[in-house]
Amino acid sequence: MKSLTLVLSTFFFSLILWIGTYNFLPEKVAMHFDGNNVNQYASKSFMFMMFMLITIILLLLLFIFLNIDNKNPNKLKINKPFSIIGIIFVLSLNIIYLMNVQNESLKTEFLIVLFIGFMLFVVGNYLPQIKYNSKYGVKNWATVQNPQNWNKVQRFSGNTFVIGGLLICIFSFSIPFLIALLLTFFVIGVMLFVIHMYSNRLAN
Repeated sequence: MKSLTLVLSTFFFSLILWIGTYNFLPEKVAMHFDGNNVNQYASKSFMFMMFMLITIILLLLLFIFLNIDNKNPNKLKINKPFSIIGIIFVLSLNIIYLMNVQNESLKTEFLIVLFIGFMLFVVGNYLPQIKYNSKYGVKNWATVQNPQNWNKVQRFSGNTFVIGGLLICIFSFSIPFLIALLLTFFVIGVMLFVIHMYSNRLAN
């Protein structure tokens, strides 16, 4: 019931965003961007319907995910960060498009990097709360070999995700998009390597 309320609330909020700005949109709005330039237009009614359809599909996928294995207490803990991430992604998708339509020169690429950093930050805050199980959390040789290492790995991974997420968020605001995106992949690679090395040390 909570997941249904969450999904419906997000959909109606997205709908209200479009209805509230619809009359202020030009009759022809951007449909496809080539870098910072618009190379294809469509009627605003078509884009309204398309974004509502995309919103419904994304929220339906989120609803299905939230209700899979929802009796598992560890899955319920995972549901919290994914609910936050899913809702913010759907709302941001609509908001960013509406902002770009009203100002085609507006640069919003940095929000992609910001969202990745935010996602890692949110997941990192919840990882230490996940109890030992076979489905969810950071699983590797150290946790499989010795369940007592589980909490240590989840706590270390959570801290690593939080620090990495904050760094990526800083990149999104402070440096050009392409460099920030490359650094994002580099930071994620370093994070995974550090977690792997820490796990190996525990296993040995």
